[in-house]
Amino acid sequence: MIKDTLIKFFDPLRVNQQRNRHAERFLQIRFQRIPIHLTSIVSVAIPIAAGLLQWSLWSALSPLTWSLFYPAVFLSAYLGGVLSGLLATAMAVSMGIYFFIPPAGSFNIADVRYYYSTAIFALMGLSFNLAFEHCAAPKPSCSALPVWNRRLTTGV
Repeated sequence: MIKDTLIKFFDPLRVNQQRNRHAERFLQIRFQRIPIHLTSIVSVAIPIAAGLLQWSLWSALSPLTWSLFYPAVFLSAYLGGVLSGLLATAMAVSMGIYFFIPPAGSFNIADVRYYYSTAIFALMGLSFNLAFEHCAAPKPSCSALPVWNRRLTTGV
């Protein structure tokens, strides 16, 4: 009996079959089709439009790197959801660093103060996404409230 249990436990074919099933489940979860809607496309295009507008107005907005990217990420997170909002935040951070933070045209950041502003912008973009995801999540039904109120007041 013990010998049969050890053989089952250490059987390489069985271990490989379990690994293959686990890998198949992981691939099914990992590579599910992500629906692409018009709102997703628009919410990703908004930071690009903000970057182009900021590029054309850069002489007037010169020290304000993130001034047009904040509303763009906010609107993208509202329209497209978490995935589109996070992608919009990443695109806005990349465009802001590459085009508007000195030295322009590279991803090198010369001054420490730009690290802080970039980190604050990225965290705010993440906060927008999480806030809108929380607001879009289904809320529990309020029909159970009288039952809980009765249980709390009467103890039944």
